[in-house]
Amino acid sequence: MFRADFGHLQSYLQCKLFNQYCCSFYGSPLWLLSSRYVSALCVAWRKALRKIWRLHPMTHCDIVALISNSLPLEISLQSRFCNFRNTIFKHGSSLLKSVANEALCNPSSVFCNNFIELKDSRKTWHDSLPVHVKSNVSVLRDMIDVRDGIVECAIFNDTDVLDIINDICIN
Repeated sequence: MFRADFGHLQSYLQCKLFNQYCCSFYGSPLWLLSSRYVSALCVAWRKALRKIWRLHPMTHCDIVALISNSLPLEISLQSRFCNFRNTIFKHGSSLLKSVANEALCNPSSVFCNNFIELKDSRKTWHDSLPVHVKSNVSVLRDMIDVRDGIVECAIFNDTDVLDIINDICIN
């Protein structure tokens, strides 16, 4: 439905609208982050962004997030959980803190499982990316602007632009 309504717009506008209309994910701090349903949602999110940017289906996941100026959905959901947890323990009522502590002691609770899964993850996603991936994304954005007619380029024809885009996305 989103593509039917906004598919005629330039990719960067579609991406902004997609994030506004389709990516609120209210209640996500209560989801089990290791769930196959969350994994399936993340796959669907990446596929949607590839379609929005009109990129090859095999485009690297990191490139999809970088070109969209966003964190990968998995990391965004993890961040939401961490913010939720921190808010509870820093600003929550004593009752809420007590319930959260009980949940942490229950290995079958979603809260405990998410906490255990995330407690050792301190490395930031962006810093872990190879330098060539980050530099290729700026070239990719420029080529998408040429492909979408936002910027004119006399050096490359349409086929060259598409070849460059696909080469960056797949290799």
